[in-house]
Amino acid sequence: MSKKIYSAALAGSFCVVSLAGGVNPAVADDLFGPDYRPYVSISGGWQNRDRAAESAVVWTEWKNGYDFNLAAGLKLYKLFRVDVEWSRLTNDAKTLSGDENGGFPASGSATLTAYTLNAYVDYAIPNTPIEIFGGLGYGTFRSELSSLTNNVISPFGFIFTGTSTYAPVWQARLGLTYNVNDNFQIFAAYRYFDGDKIKFTFNLPNGIEFHAGPQESVIQSGEIGLRYLF
Repeated sequence: MSKKIYSAALAGSFCVVSLAGGVNPAVADDLFGPDYRPYVSISGGWQNRDRAAESAVVWTEWKNGYDFNLAAGLKLYKLFRVDVEWSRLTNDAKTLSGDENGGFPASGSATLTAYTLNAYVDYAIPNTPIEIFGGLGYGTFRSELSSLTNNVISPFGFIFTGTSTYAPVWQARLGLTYNVNDNFQIFAAYRYFDGDKIKFTFNLPNGIEFHAGPQESVIQSGEIGLRYLF
């Protein structure tokens, strides 16, 4: 499913560029004219994370959480910009393992830290201060577990705390920007975040080394933020 969404988003970006290239030279200059301005942005949002599953009976379900993002980039053209981004996405555990139908009440949390390179297309709606934007990003991420357990295994000392290996991640955003003035922009966006399989190593109370690896980390969020162009 994630690959289909990735392909659709990429095709959409190419479509915008292709359509813009077919307009008259004056409009094309408005879209593709150089606009070499660096920028920084800060944003945050409320998000929903899918079940993190290693198998049908080893998984964690999460409560809704939040994300926080910092980015620094360069607007190369009026239509196009790139940035590098640091993101932190946190969720508390809801239920942990059990069987295919349900799990046991859980405690603890997971925080994903991601570093991505993103490319965006910005389309200004004529005669308004509003822009539509869409973009794709690719990078790496890892997960940090803090006191993750459930009420069945916790009495035996099975409490999982640790940091995973890094793994690839891609993301897509679609949103609206409001230009307050020449420098300040307020934006709102939908974000789809999809990380590959990660690996944890834990030392259990009996001295046995335990490996765990959720197959995929999928998060969808709504975000608002502020962007400053120099």
